[in-house]
Amino acid sequence: MPLPVTIQGEPLVALLDTGSTHNFLPAATMRRLALHPMGGDNLRVTVANGDRLHCHGVAQHVPLTIGDEHFVITCAGIDLGCFDFILGVDFLRTLGPILWDFDTLTMTFWRHGRHIRWEGLGGASPAPQLQLVSGADDAEHPPCTSAPAAAPSPRAAGPAAPTSM
Repeated sequence: MPLPVTIQGEPLVALLDTGSTHNFLPAATMRRLALHPMGGDNLRVTVANGDRLHCHGVAQHVPLTIGDEHFVITCAGIDLGCFDFILGVDFLRTLGPILWDFDTLTMTFWRHGRHIRWEGLGGASPAPQLQLVSGADDAEHPPCTSAPAAAPSPRAAGPAAPTSM
């Protein structure tokens, strides 16, 4: 679920991702935010497609704000594709029990005795749905009306003749 967040006063879009074990931030963003990642020279991160990416270090004590909630997290530096930031299970588990509605892109949970509700980006509109279209409705792609010609049985033609080399 994409969620607006702030680090060091800079707005970013984080992906809340149960498929990621840790929190990830691109190295360029770490530099821009004046974060100081340590180590990483021998670290590699295996991503979902099996690729192993170089880790640009780990930044400790990163101040994160989501809505009115403040957190301090740890982030590993890897070059990400479409998101500014990935918040993985390392962060999500600190929230305790959550109710996550994927249709409305909302997440609710209790924190410090208060009921918290986050709305992901694009959550105000209904989720996209596939529409069934019949061939009769599609003038550009009319329905197929003839059956394909049957291929001759390979056995009916007999064994293949040997060829010379």
